[in-house]
Amino acid sequence: MSDKKLTNLDFYEQKTVQFLTELDPIILKDEEKIRHYAYSLLVMAITKHFWNGNKEGNKKVSYPLNPKDSNEFEFDSYLGHNICAIAVDKNGKVIDFEFNHNKVFKSSIEHAETRLVRRIYNLAQLHETYKFSDESFQRKDEANTFNDVSIYTSLESCSQCSGVMALAKVKEIIYLQEDPGMYKVGNILRNLTKKIVGYNNNDLEAPLPISADLFGFSYKKKLEEAYDQFTDDMDRYSAEYKLIEKDEDKKAEYIKLNRHFSLKDGKPKYSNSLTSFLCTQNAYKIYSEAEEVLKSKDEYQLLAIIVSNLNANNNVELNSLINNHITLSNEFTRNTDYNWEDFFRVNFSNEILEYKPDNSNDPEVKNNLEVLREVLSFYKYIKTISSRATQHK
Repeated sequence: MSDKKLTNLDFYEQKTVQFLTELDPIILKDEEKIRHYAYSLLVMAITKHFWNGNKEGNKKVSYPLNPKDSNEFEFDSYLGHNICAIAVDKNGKVIDFEFNHNKVFKSSIEHAETRLVRRIYNLAQLHETYKFSDESFQRKDEANTFNDVSIYTSLESCSQCSGVMALAKVKEIIYLQEDPGMYKVGNILRNLTKKIVGYNNNDLEAPLPISADLFGFSYKKKLEEAYDQFTDDMDRYSAEYKLIEKDEDKKAEYIKLNRHFSLKDGKPKYSNSLTSFLCTQNAYKIYSEAEEVLKSKDEYQLLAIIVSNLNANNNVELNSLINNHITLSNEFTRNTDYNWEDFFRVNFSNEILEYKPDNSNDPEVKNNLEVLREVLSFYKYIKTISSRATQHK
């Protein structure tokens, strides 16, 4: 009899690829969805704030599909793609953020999640009192890990970032838009490293991928539908251009229609990549809608807007109150004097306001209201003194 120890690879060997890419069901409570929703809004707001669509350079190149007068970084050099990630510790504190910086380093591996993990390791070395978890500093010769850290990313992670986060033992990775070109690699890596009874596993466990669909994040669907439309348009425009490109007159007239991603030296480019989409006006508009929510006057108003947008609720009381106040919530910018604190104190149990993960009694762990304050505070930091390209903490 063979004494070979079975691994997860043996478990999945006779299964279908679809089975390997499917995760176990993830059930989130309403109170958990609020936290995920708030941090996800922050990711989109940071991305929008530092938006730059000059993917092919900012000299003698036009981008007819890009936003006009988007922000103060519009005419800066293109440092990397508009993809952002933030890390949140076990207490609900935002540790830091990072961006894709492929362009500035002339590299294909300077991705947001990888850069974020590397940055936080560096911060821990500089400031040794910071703890990733209660056990992190029991022995000096043990590497810090991210067991209690959640990473939120604007785009589903690639194989590199999934591997880096697995090695760092990141707890979970929450993504706001699917990347069809990554083939669910995060799900696959999770399944191949998760604990399965009867199979031998090492201590390596890839982070749990959580799609923003699971907490009713409506911007995810908007982004994915807009990207599908973008790829359809680019493919169609490219095909139309090829039919007439040898006719100089027709070509000149077609170019005037601005049906291309970029134009340099009279030559149009029809890029249908996801990173090109994330330069366009349509993508920028969706990110701007998300950022507007963080302009709430306080955490109670922010909570009202999040609750009104959660479309995956099973709580009858919550749904009823949402339906009764949906118009007021959606018109929050015109109701700045409305007392949302009284609204929640009167109509909701304290659970929705004071919820902490795992019923923690630790005063360092932020409840839902404190999480919303944290998000609004970090957003203010982003708008005032932070920088995309240099150390920001």
